[in-house]
Amino acid sequence: MVILRTVVRYSCLNFDEQTRVKTLLMRARETRGLGLKTANYTYQARHKLLPIAIGLVIGCGADSQSAHNEKTTPLIQTLKLEEAAVYRVEQNETLSQIALKCGVSGGATVLAKWNNLTDVDHVETGSALLVPLDTDCGRNLSPARLPRYNEKRDTCKLTWTSVRTKDANSEHQKQCAHAGKGFKICWRPWEEPGLEIRHEDKLVHRDNYPYGDGGSSGGVPEFAWKDIDGNGTEELILTQLTGWSNGLAIARSKVIVIDPATLVASELSTAFYHRDHWVQNDKSGCDFLWVELRTLIGPVLGEGNYFVGVRHKWNERAFEPTGKTFAAKRLLERFFDKHRDSLGSSNSAHHWLFDTEAEARPLSELTIPQ
Repeated sequence: MVILRTVVRYSCLNFDEQTRVKTLLMRARETRGLGLKTANYTYQARHKLLPIAIGLVIGCGADSQSAHNEKTTPLIQTLKLEEAAVYRVEQNETLSQIALKCGVSGGATVLAKWNNLTDVDHVETGSALLVPLDTDCGRNLSPARLPRYNEKRDTCKLTWTSVRTKDANSEHQKQCAHAGKGFKICWRPWEEPGLEIRHEDKLVHRDNYPYGDGGSSGGVPEFAWKDIDGNGTEELILTQLTGWSNGLAIARSKVIVIDPATLVASELSTAFYHRDHWVQNDKSGCDFLWVELRTLIGPVLGEGNYFVGVRHKWNERAFEPTGKTFAAKRLLERFFDKHRDSLGSSNSAHHWLFDTEAEARPLSELTIPQ
């Protein structure tokens, strides 16, 4: 039987490769064909082990250059988000294969260090691995840190009127306000039918669930008139806080818009509503800055609860998203203090949700878990 010899300079290998060499040496010893020296590990192995040995001769000296990926990524001890791109792991790929494909000096060990992985022999399919920007992996890579959310916006000025009746002598008493242009808004705290909007004798909108008056159960509705789509006709806008658990949970509100020409009421639920979230658009109207909390899988931070926000424009019958970006931010405990402060001040949620730390990402990069 033919015995083949391969020489590997052990000092030139990284930790991961050294471990594989040691394993291979043990297997070679079992075949009773091993010779061992101290400076270099020299071993004889049967021909079926040769492909494995050759695969370990990586990037050390002229003798090994033919086995090294021509595309090399400089060895970096730490990798910051702004210096990184995202590589999505495909099925059956290993860290060693990815490191070789992307020319990562140091192999799987360095790749694992960049991504805080403790097991170099295991990586999940679909995982997002960070590699340096401009790394050539044979495919398009997305920057790990996309541009910050820094949209410039001017607040629309709306005049708001409360539906609360000053002479109401009971907290459960029905309270009504004439909104003008034939509209009447009535509201009964804690009791059905809750909120009703009528145009002359026609019922335009009714809430099946009543909300309270203050505390954690909701707030008093208020309304305003504004031409938000810029077509020359004002729409009736009504907002109401629907609950916030005394500042210990996420404040939620509803926004209702009615076009007098169609008498169609469209409702949008939002978190962290604030009057400043009505912003000027390029049609002399107003867009609504919408905020919501969703469970998403981000390309870097992974699965979690994210605050997401995007402009919504009014198209005469309903709201629809507008703009190319979708801002997102992870839910952290400190947000509860911030949103509690924002409810009663001029510092709206958009001042801290979409600050210089918030990321502006295409919606396609934040996928909903299956």
